[in-house]
Amino acid sequence: MGFILVSIIAIVGYFFHAIVRLVRRNTDITFWDLLLAFVIALVPLAGLIVEGLQAADGVIDGLLLQNVMIMALVVIIASVILIIIEVFRPQRLQKSRGILGFGTGILLGVSGLIVPIVSVSFTLPPVSTPDANVNVAALGPTPTADSTQFFEIFNQVMSVIALETGLSIDQVLTALDGGQTVKQLIESNNGNVETVIDEITVIMQGFLRTLIAQGTIDRMRGAVGIAGMEAIVRYAVENDISTLQRAGREQSGVTEEPNITQEGSAFSFLTATWTPQEDEALNPVVSLTQTPVPTVTSPPTAQPTLTRTPRPTLTFTPTRELYQRPTVTVTPTLGSPCVLLMNFNVNMRVEPNGDAALIVTIPYQSAVNAFRRNPETTWWFVEYQGESGWVNAEFVTPTASCNQLPTQP
Repeated sequence: MGFILVSIIAIVGYFFHAIVRLVRRNTDITFWDLLLAFVIALVPLAGLIVEGLQAADGVIDGLLLQNVMIMALVVIIASVILIIIEVFRPQRLQKSRGILGFGTGILLGVSGLIVPIVSVSFTLPPVSTPDANVNVAALGPTPTADSTQFFEIFNQVMSVIALETGLSIDQVLTALDGGQTVKQLIESNNGNVETVIDEITVIMQGFLRTLIAQGTIDRMRGAVGIAGMEAIVRYAVENDISTLQRAGREQSGVTEEPNITQEGSAFSFLTATWTPQEDEALNPVVSLTQTPVPTVTSPPTAQPTLTRTPRPTLTFTPTRELYQRPTVTVTPTLGSPCVLLMNFNVNMRVEPNGDAALIVTIPYQSAVNAFRRNPETTWWFVEYQGESGWVNAEFVTPTASCNQLPTQP
């Protein structure tokens, strides 16, 4: 963040110098004018490039980008005011410091838009082209599993909100259906909004990287989405469902209001016909059914206490029975988890060392829950698709809340 301070000093110096020269009726653009303009444009550019190179996933901090864009806006506005004043000079806009400052502000704004996208593009996974020698299962879901991927991500996002608020997923969905924003729901239950934004951003960025690796979306669109994901998530958290639906229709060019059934619910695509598997007592699976007429039943009277147990794998149909869930088994050995993002295909082992037996390989850019860490924080205890074990911290990116996890020898 040091380059932000240098840039602010250069901006103040440039306009102070310009005003002094204007009052003295000096018309020449001096060496100091050019030097300060170059500092304003190039120092933030260099700082953003360094930040992008230092980030493991190429994503530049959203607060940093926000500061750069604010500086660009300030420079542009101050330059326009300067141009208006210079119009009344005998020389008009000849050798105008206002025009020089305006161009500098535009360059600064372009840097804040382009550098994050380029930074992310260098970290994007290659498009998978499996052949006979490739382990297809390790590459993650195929492009034909779009609905399954969507519901898996939806479940992860809802679980993050539910765990931060202390509510059940049923209660979260009902509150959102009732017009509350995610931010209002979190704050009313003494949760941390920024933690939720950070964790959801990591989940969605991992999802986009998976789609890029599958070839489902092109790399440029994916890079733009990843670079701007924090802003998108923040907008979604701060607005209610009806606003988000309206924005989605406007974005897609749809002007006709949707025909919403099932008590006007925005989540009418969900169903909850649970079929527990014999070997997956903690991993209930929703069975796939097709019914011609959707039905709604009353929500259960007793809500299960939400714990950080393995999340269910969901398979949904158009039938919705108002977010019913099975009773969640409490696992006292696991605490509150955080989210880890896999920077590579990472091996999960039975013990926190590289020689321990391999359980499963977690695909690149998967987002998984971590529950514990070893005392040196070199290994994380995670769960993935019903399996639990240890992953090497060298190959993952943790969210900020991971530092609060308990340790285990």
